[in-house]
Amino acid sequence: SQWSVSSAPDATLSAELVLMTRALTTPDLDRDARVLLALVPALRRRDRRPGVRAELSGLVTKLRRSVSEAALAHSDEDLSVGADAAAALAVTAFGRDDLGVPRELLRRLERRVVHIGESVWIPAEPGREVRVMCLVAMTAARLGRTDLAFRLLGTLLRLSNPLPETAWGDAPRGVGLSE
Repeated sequence: SQWSVSSAPDATLSAELVLMTRALTTPDLDRDARVLLALVPALRRRDRRPGVRAELSGLVTKLRRSVSEAALAHSDEDLSVGADAAAALAVTAFGRDDLGVPRELLRRLERRVVHIGESVWIPAEPGREVRVMCLVAMTAARLGRTDLAFRLLGTLLRLSNPLPETAWGDAPRGVGLSE
């Protein structure tokens, strides 16, 4: 998309948004949540492009409705899709009234959280753990649950900075994950 390119005419952006709205005829929770997340930068800058604000708001509203309905009916088995939906709805909410569904989705995701000392884990599908934890942290922060958000981010930080090994091949005791 050319949203952030100031030289892109509003007519071009408007046409892209209309095409996207038409293409998203069949609800698909995974796709719709990811598209909604991808639209966040444009939504944050919507006042810079008043000529396309209506089309963007219409598309976001359509996607929020689709994601909300599908996410509430979705099983909790696929944590990745649930995390995408919760984050997409939380960060695109137009006000406090729009936070009910992401709050419920966060509640469901929290049931799967594992606490080990200071670390907080979400046992997602292999290869998706970091993404899920980041999305849940983003949702938690948006909903005012900074305690959960910071614990998730702290766990990710500790994972990204492995402890150095000692001369004996193990990490020092009393620091980070080796406690």
